Amino acid sequence: MNKFFLLSLLLFLSPLHADNDVTISGEIKALYAYEGSTAIYFQLNNQPESHPECDASKFVINTNLTEPIKADMTTKIFNAYNSKSPLTIGYDGQGNCTEGYISANKIN
Repeated sequence: MNKFFLLSLLLFLSPLHADNDVTISGEIKALYAYEGSTAIYFQLNNQPESHPECDASKFVINTNLTEPIKADMTTKIFNAYNSKSPLTIGYDGQGNCTEGYISANKIN
């Protein structure tokens, strides 16, 4: 019975990790903020050239994340930009756009 429960739990949780099937590391090349939006947009020095559903010219912090996670990600972006340190961005390589751009779901 325990093996069945663990297998069921694993299968149930698997889709939750699909939003980060691609990672990319690079330095922040540019930061953007637009009037009327609370989203933080940014570009890496090695920004992806294409994406099947989203505009690949920028990343945007996923607006569906909790406020503490978005605040932590914003801090990491600004610190990396100021120190010229690389970041690793996790994103969905198949979809999950935020405001039309690639949605950053995880930042390390």
